[in-house]
Amino acid sequence: ERTLFGLFNEGYTHGLWSVKLIRDHRAFLKQFGYKRVNLKSYRKLLNSLTSFLRGNNAEYSLCDFVFNLGKKMGKIHGSIANLYLDI
Repeated sequence: ERTLFGLFNEGYTHGLWSVKLIRDHRAFLKQFGYKRVNLKSYRKLLNSLTSFLRGNNAEYSLCDFVFNLGKKMGKIHGSIANLYLDI
């Protein structure tokens, strides 16, 4: 994407539709240890923000943060829309 808004929107779309996909294929994913609440992804989000604020690879860190924030917001919306918690 060319803008941060576009990058956020792309992440949001991924997160939104991933919930339906995960809900529809939960039995298959469970075989591989998939968990509906993933705390590692929140740590990764915080790490990319921290890295950006410290100036470590700032452009990449900002893009990573914006995309994954959009994805988390999409997952929240998708969880509500699909009545299936996956955050």
